[in-house]
Amino acid sequence: MKSLCCTILSLFALLVAAAPQRTAVVDLEKVFKEYYKSKIAEGAIRQQAEIFRAYLLKLQDQIRQLETECNTARDKAQNLALEESARNAAAETLRTKTRELAAKRAEAEQYATERNRQMREFEQQKRQDIIADIRAEIRRRAMAEGYDFVLDLSGKTMNDVPTVLYCNPAVDLTEEVLKTLNATATTPAVPATPAESSTTGDSTVSEGKATGL
Repeated sequence: MKSLCCTILSLFALLVAAAPQRTAVVDLEKVFKEYYKSKIAEGAIRQQAEIFRAYLLKLQDQIRQLETECNTARDKAQNLALEESARNAAAETLRTKTRELAAKRAEAEQYATERNRQMREFEQQKRQDIIADIRAEIRRRAMAEGYDFVLDLSGKTMNDVPTVLYCNPAVDLTEEVLKTLNATATTPAVPATPAESSTTGDSTVSEGKATGL
């Protein structure tokens, strides 16, 4: 009896091992691009980029103004036609404006570095949120329809060769995945990103593009 049970279990294991595994494909690049949340994210990224860019331009205008004031003060400090007191006053102004210029340049550099970092994080978070939605729908559909694997139809090797060379159109889930993801699509306004306060003006972020999975 024990031998019979072992034989039955062995046959069952062989049948399971021999069972065909079902594979489907999804064009992730197409899904990502056409998912309505991707368009909303792109709008938010552009808006944030414009805010950051506008403030950086303001800093650059302030730097140019300080450079002009430094040049004017330097000319006066070196002008022997002026009274000594006037040249001394101009020299003091030059020292003050030079310090202000250095500080403003440092502020602009720090601002650009920090905002670029924030922009990358902002962009990455938007992308991750979208990827999570897409993967959840692919997983749900694969489980519901009995697929063991789902491959990326848009993926390529290091030699720029498609990883999927051929697939039966019947196992391409791209359109079904897109249809489900976009089923609740609305046309909301692009969410406003809070502008940061500053003693010298508004704040801003650099543009990015949500890509890849």
